[in-house]
Amino acid sequence: MAIFAARFNRAARDALPADGSVLPTDVESKNAEAMLEAGFSLIYASCMDYFRSAGKRQQWIIVANDTVAVAGTLATSILALTHAGTAAVSATALGTSTFVAGTGVYTKDFLFAAENIDSVRTLTMNALVTHQNKVRKDRGVLTVNAALVALFDDQDICTIPEITSLVRQALQTARPRATDNAGNSIGQNPEPGVNGQTPPIPGAKPTVTLSVSAADRNIVNQIVKRLGAGSGDKQVVALYWLLQKQPTQQEVDGPICDALWGTPKRLGILDRGGDSANRKCTFHTDWPDKASVTQEFKALSAAAFGSLDDAVNKLKAAGTTPETGGTTPGAAPSKHINIGVF
Repeated sequence: MAIFAARFNRAARDALPADGSVLPTDVESKNAEAMLEAGFSLIYASCMDYFRSAGKRQQWIIVANDTVAVAGTLATSILALTHAGTAAVSATALGTSTFVAGTGVYTKDFLFAAENIDSVRTLTMNALVTHQNKVRKDRGVLTVNAALVALFDDQDICTIPEITSLVRQALQTARPRATDNAGNSIGQNPEPGVNGQTPPIPGAKPTVTLSVSAADRNIVNQIVKRLGAGSGDKQVVALYWLLQKQPTQQEVDGPICDALWGTPKRLGILDRGGDSANRKCTFHTDWPDKASVTQEFKALSAAAFGSLDDAVNKLKAAGTTPETGGTTPGAAPSKHINIGVF
């Protein structure tokens, strides 16, 4: 770990001169690329070490005593490690993030349970590799600022909220079925629905893919990029719904919050509350990129707006959080589910 931290320190010092001087474009691009790759390596190694420790050492996460109601419980950033030293953190300001307060029960009994830890680790590490490869492919002429944003987004993937979101998405996709004593799947051939299609699973979260032109897709992808790692068309639709469609409070607290809950805190869109099983959002009326995102939505074609409206209706049809009491069906897996089916 110390080797990765030392490499990152050197690369960060080259990319961010202490005297604040501006580097020539070609030099900045070369140094930014070196810092990006060193940062990717450090994040990957740190995340792997995080799982190796099973999230139980205090230097990784301060666990509340089996409660999610303890206020003020903080955790270190993935890069703010004991063996990385303060230089790696201060050089790029990567060490200021905190995890959700009081994630003890869900973390210990589900994400890091003995029967689940290998699957969760594989899922998370694959997400890191996918993000890193995408950045390498799409980066163009790299700047120091772009490299820092990419590292922030990459680091976010290996945090409790993002890991939990990845697991929930995987479980929704896998849809494991119960089996009888002979190992046969129960309900494997349900009665067909309309036009012979399989009826939707009650409480299942809908997937959203926008059908838009290439020009509109470029705009949508730009909004996705603003929303950070793990985002996609569903998050764009939820943001469109929030900004352009005057949703009810029930809709804001339900499907909109559910879709946007995992957005990085640094974006300033919302304050996250609750946990992944009971998501709560306090949306800000103003945030740094709001004006830019609003303009990007306005630049879309009429056909794209039609696709967005159809997607909003799809999310509405999936249901919203009940106004009083109860738990949204399918909102979270039981902590006793073995997710080794991936």
